[in-house]
Amino acid sequence: MINDNTSIFKGNLLVSEIVNDVIKKLLDYPFIIHDNDKLFEIGLDSQSMLRLIVNLEERLYITFRDEHLIYGNFSTVGSILRVIGLYI
Repeated sequence: MINDNTSIFKGNLLVSEIVNDVIKKLLDYPFIIHDNDKLFEIGLDSQSMLRLIVNLEERLYITFRDEHLIYGNFSTVGSILRVIGLYI
């Protein structure tokens, strides 16, 4: 079961801040990204999704298991935070 706790910290930063930072840099997106915004509607595509996954793994020192590497887990910030909750 995926954890709904989105107030997860890694060091002194909220994981949500790290996720938003990675997405904004990848997409060159200057606006606020809300937890339920559909990332593929604001510019995420299959290539940037792969870069997103790699960047999150590097920034958070985690490795996503293959079974978690599905579209639904990376479609919104909220879904990303839920799957990250399994690792932190």
